[in-house]
Parts: sequence; C-alpha cells; structure tokens
Amino acid sequence: MFRFRAVLLVCAAALFCALAGAAQSSSAEKSQGGPDKNANVIKVGITVMKNTAVRSVPVTLERDRLVSAINQTKPPKHSKNSAKIQAVALDSSSPNAANAQARDLGCDYVVFTNLTDLRESGDPAPPPRPGEVRIGRDPVANDPSVFNRHEVQRYAVMEFQLFRLDDPTPRFDTSASAHEATTEDGIVSILMDRVASRVVGEIRSNNTRSPME
Repeated sequence: MFRFRAVLLVCAAALFCALAGAAQSSSAEKSQGGPDKNANVIKVGITVMKNTAVRSVPVTLERDRLVSAINQTKPPKHSKNSAKIQAVALDSSSPNAANAQARDLGCDYVVFTNLTDLRESGDPAPPPRPGEVRIGRDPVANDPSVFNRHEVQRYAVMEFQLFRLDDPTPRFDTSASAHEATTEDGIVSILMDRVASRVVGEIRSNNTRSPME
C-alpha cells in the first residue's frame, strides 16, 4: 500500500512538472514574438523600406509608419472575413533575412517597399532606369517656381510588393505616386497610407481560409 502511494506521488509530481514546463515554454514563445496560434490573426511582416531615390528619409521610421497604418485599419462593417490583420516590423530589406525573421515571428505575409523617386520643385528628372519608358511630361519639372506658388511641391513614387511567406510569386507588384505641397516625410507618409490600404484589401479579398490551417 505504501509503495502504491509512493508511485502515485511520483506520477503526480512528474505530471505537474510537465504541465509547468509546457506553460513556461508557451509564455516564453509569446514574449519572444513566436508564432501566434490564434487562427483569427493574420500576421504581416513589414521590411525596412529601401530608398533608391536621390533624397533621403528615415527608412526605419517609414517602416514603422506602415506597421502602424496597417494595425489601425479596421475590417469593414458586415465583412465576412473578421480576421485581425497584425503588422510586425522586420529588421531588414533583404528578402532572405526578412523572410527568415518573418518565419520566426509566425508571419503569413511579407511586404517589401522601395522609394524610387523623391523630388521637389526645381529638381531635374533622374536618368531613366534600364528598360524604363517615360511617357508625358515630368511632374516636378513642370511645377511653377516656388517664387510664384509660395510653397514647395514634392513628388514621390513607391514600389511595393506583397508576398505570401515562402511563395516566390507576389500577390501584387505595383507602385503608387503622390504630388503634393508637403514635406519630404509627409509625402512618403501619404504613400505609406496607400500601401497599407492596398495590403489590407488584398489580404482580405484573397484570404479564404485560416492562415493556420
């Protein structure tokens, strides 16, 4: 009888340790940004913005603005797809490094952005890229002078792609442009809002099943 009770105590202690270890492991995974097991959350990794334009803006700040813009976008009313779209910041613009980190964070999608043009009134047009065909007049070169308008017009172009993780074919590969009287940072932020809208719309329209299935 004594031996039977001792065996029960040992088994109970082992079960307690196993449960405690599993709970601790789950807690550690969440604290380290591990995969989110909530099937109602679609995670999108946002890479550091590349900047191939002639003018500079803080690339990590613009990445963070895109993360914020996506996270603040609410699903449309009466939408059949009520999944939450959660954007997380990635530390690189390199596809290999970004995809590896996105996988570690449990992301379902990855977004890449590249600021290809950022100019203001009076700036000359950049030389055409290989294979580029230009049609029409340059938007900045035809701006009235600052003396006549009393404000600086700025023009920017953002190329961006959305990939499902581990799928080499993008869900879309497109660009957006803006021409406004605002700051350099302001016009890039306008484009990031447009990128966020397109990313969220694409994911909602194409996500027909739970990302964790």
